Amino acid sequence: MRIAYASDNEQQREQFRTYLTAYFEKQPTENEICIFDNPEELLESVSDTLYDMVFFNMVYGTQSGVEYVYKMRAFDPDVTVIVLRFTSEGRVECIMITPMLVVLDDFSQNSCFSMLDIAISRMNANPERSVLLRTTQDIGRIVPLTSIVFAEASGHKVTVRLTSGEQIEIHGPIKNLAERLKVHSEFLFPHRSFIVNAFYVSCITTDKIYLRTTKSTVPIARGKANGIKAAYDEYFRSYNRDTNLRAE
Repeated sequence: MRIAYASDNEQQREQFRTYLTAYFEKQPTENEICIFDNPEELLESVSDTLYDMVFFNMVYGTQSGVEYVYKMRAFDPDVTVIVLRFTSEGRVECIMITPMLVVLDDFSQNSCFSMLDIAISRMNANPERSVLLRTTQDIGRIVPLTSIVFAEASGHKVTVRLTSGEQIEIHGPIKNLAERLKVHSEFLFPHRSFIVNAFYVSCITTDKIYLRTTKSTVPIARGKANGIKAAYDEYFRSYNRDTNLRAE
């Protein structure tokens, strides 16, 4: 999990870094904590870094922190965003953009841990199910994951093929899209130039994946067939469905 926080208050930054480090040390997954001096730096980083959870302050001087939330949402519509409002009475109001409001007694480790428990619970209950694609015409498209059949790289562009038959061209490299999709078990990576949605697979051979809906085939890189079949099988086992794999 990758977590980011932006604050122009040095004490808040250091406290939060300490709390997050202590909290995620007890978690079984690998985690990365990124702390920024201001929200502009955090937003600049999203061009090449994807976050699972992002914290902003309610205000930065005279600037509203909600404006930065809108900008963050424009890049990644599903990322968990939490806004912290520090009151003059010493309390901290935690607003999760779901929406949800949690009021902490103070900005202590115990309060922070409770807030993170709630946030992660909500994340696990509502995983992201769409992706924002920036087209080669610089237009943002929010695409449901279920509508993606496969993606193919060609030169410096990536073509994403949808169930509707539409093809969306985005800027490459394809590894950037792969990084965003790898957290979803339905996506397979059979070749460095292709990404496939396992839901639309009709058959896997030793060197090809056959897709329904688009009636296309996607190559499997040498030596990856067994791993792709295993990933495909695992995906469908998780939904208690039988697989139909055939080796030639």
